[in-house]
Amino acid sequence: MKKLLISIIIASSLTLSGCESKLDPDKVVQSLAASRGFLEQAKINHPECQDPQELATNKICIAIQRAIAAHNLAVHTLIIACSGEPKEGDAPFTEGGPCSFQKGAEARLRATIEELDNALLALKGVLR
Repeated sequence: MKKLLISIIIASSLTLSGCESKLDPDKVVQSLAASRGFLEQAKINHPECQDPQELATNKICIAIQRAIAAHNLAVHTLIIACSGEPKEGDAPFTEGGPCSFQKGAEARLRATIEELDNALLALKGVLR
């Protein structure tokens, strides 16, 4: 089950970072939610990672922290990327409105998602 969940998260995230012409912000949000759930479960499954010594030396703990950092960066990048001028009548993205990409921000979001994909793949590798 754990391997299937990891594969689903990585596959859904990888499709977001492919060569699509335009990112779908809703799919990005769904992928980020799934990856957060997976990372929260990884933290629960590895309580030893609460120890600073383990966090600095344990390969699993290092991979979890790297994936969490990449996830947090992707979330913040999504918020910034989608904070362009909303269409008339729409609420801003941060208030539940649709994503309005800022000029040039989509490329940075795509790069950040790729960084998250790499971190999730690395975590999958150490969890085997």
